[in-house]
Amino acid sequence: MGCTGAFGGRAEGPPHHDNRYLAPVIGADECIVHGVDVTAGFGRFAERCGDQPRNAGIRGFPPGFDLAAALRAVLDEAAGPISSEVDEQGLQTAALARGGTMHVVTLDDVTICSPFPPHLSGPGRCGVHFVGLNARRLPWSYEGRPATHHLREHWRRLRGLVYQRVGLPLTEAA
Repeated sequence: MGCTGAFGGRAEGPPHHDNRYLAPVIGADECIVHGVDVTAGFGRFAERCGDQPRNAGIRGFPPGFDLAAALRAVLDEAAGPISSEVDEQGLQTAALARGGTMHVVTLDDVTICSPFPPHLSGPGRCGVHFVGLNARRLPWSYEGRPATHHLREHWRRLRGLVYQRVGLPLTEAA
């Protein structure tokens, strides 16, 4: 499947913002879209998610898919607290798996990007999912510096490329 993803510019595929173009390609009227991750992390829902790494930050579902009902059904089957981001990712992955045919977005198309291994350091052909970029502070350090500093530097290095690919002007205030 081709894509435009976060990067505009058609690359053998449909505009990313309009499912009318996705339907004939991947059956978007009945298909769940879910991204690959670099490692599997499903927390207490791991037994419901399979062994293939998935990233709940990259997902889509067809009109009429009741995500709230799917989430409730998983929670009803596996009662207990959500105590980490991997529990949350596992809950969402298990809920999406109930939706039918799954189209998996590859790491070549949309990378799971951060300066920390095992994440990838640059964008994919169609987009990029920046890990941790929205965190105000992370409670750990890497190579002697706060993890948040590494994330901000990484974003500053890639920001110009991302803005260029989506057709946004690069301003100092951004």
